[in-house]
Amino acid sequence: MALALRPIEAADVPEAGRICHDAFKAIATEHNYPPDFPNPEIAIGLLSELSVDPGFYGIVAEADGRIVGSNFLDERSRSGRLEGRTAAKSMSSRLHLRGDDRAGNDRTEAPP
Repeated sequence: MALALRPIEAADVPEAGRICHDAFKAIATEHNYPPDFPNPEIAIGLLSELSVDPGFYGIVAEADGRIVGSNFLDERSRSGRLEGRTAAKSMSSRLHLRGDDRAGNDRTEAPP
């Protein structure tokens, strides 16, 4: 299974949002907390806003042409901060173990 990282596009947002909802819901359920997003539409709305905000850089992970995760880099300050990496349940261990934050590395390095 080939894994690729690329910038998020508008067409990616619905699937990335669904994965985001499911990932955060699974964590909340495991720890007996209320979910961050009450339904997938709220997560889709958030990712839709972040994907067009110039203060954020978003990526998606694809496996065999399917979106399996996403992440956003908050670029509103010089320090930069990765926000809520999410992955499809079937891919979460593979994405986390590989350290696939590499796609944003060039964006977080200090300017010359």
